Amino acid sequence: MKPKSRVKFMFGLVLLVSAFFFAFHYEQRTDEAIVSMNTGVVVSDLEKSLDFYTNVLGMTKVSTFRADAELAESAGLTKGKAIDVVNLKINDLPNAPMYKLAKIEGVKTAALSNSFNPGLRYITIVVNDLTPYLKRFKESDIHVWSKKSPVTAPQGFKVIVVQDPDGAVVELIQK
Repeated sequence: MKPKSRVKFMFGLVLLVSAFFFAFHYEQRTDEAIVSMNTGVVVSDLEKSLDFYTNVLGMTKVSTFRADAELAESAGLTKGKAIDVVNLKINDLPNAPMYKLAKIEGVKTAALSNSFNPGLRYITIVVNDLTPYLKRFKESDIHVWSKKSPVTAPQGFKVIVVQDPDGAVVELIQK
């Protein structure tokens, strides 16, 4: 066998073995595979939050659903209160994570502060350009926390931080 043919043969063999290993490895673990990870946030005013996340941040509404009090309680979502959920996506990729806005019947907002205590306090959205976001924040009279807007981190990326209508922190990063 010529040296070039031997290299092609070995390369093909490595690809074939790798393909079988890959298929076998993932076939054995499909019950454990995480397909997507979504985040849900309870809001006090669904329409106000929907406006912020779609018109200001640019997310897209993809679906809605309502769970009546009985279903919501049996699923472990609430203690006997109905819940309305709006599913949003940041892009159109098939497995793009969803950001879910949930309004629980009768639940009022508890104002969040600019403190970073344990628990879910903020989300991070990575964008190509902060400029259109800064423009929409200004047009929508949304306060940008950063003293200098945007702030450039030592690693070179730019950051701005705002709050949603219920006070949840939204960090936008431009790499």
